[in-house]
Amino acid sequence: MIPSRSRHNITRQFLKDKPHKWGTKLLMTCCTKTAYCLRLLREGTTRKRAIVRDLSEVLPLQEDGGFHAVVTDRFYTSVQLALQLLSRNEYSIGTVQPNRAGNPKEVTSGSTTRPPGVYRGSTRIAVAKCVPHRTALLWWERMPVQFLAIGGSRALKTCGKAL
Repeated sequence: MIPSRSRHNITRQFLKDKPHKWGTKLLMTCCTKTAYCLRLLREGTTRKRAIVRDLSEVLPLQEDGGFHAVVTDRFYTSVQLALQLLSRNEYSIGTVQPNRAGNPKEVTSGSTTRPPGVYRGSTRIAVAKCVPHRTALLWWERMPVQFLAIGGSRALKTCGKAL
């Protein structure tokens, strides 16, 4: 998000939960070999088909030995999108809303705050039987944070908060 409150900016958006509430939303892709960043303006609708179509335009098909890792926020993360990315041999990870379809109930929490008996930094992991690459994780900080990952490692090294 590039902060901008100008009335003359026709691409500005309002996101109430962001530190800069008004601005231009950008999507950035980076090359894994050259670290070259390409800046693209995100326009159009956010329907499910449009998201997959836009990703197909931005991310070219894999070359031998290369892979893409797509990181999404809780608005865009869904099981359907992650499975479509897996069919293209692309990894994905992102925070997920607990009420999304396909999110396992074992790693969702009914409470919005951490219970007294649960320590900060505690985690619960669920692996899908039908798709072994799919992992869901619940991490307890002040509030529960839920992740959805396709591909990658499940080894938990450290889980903490940067101060």
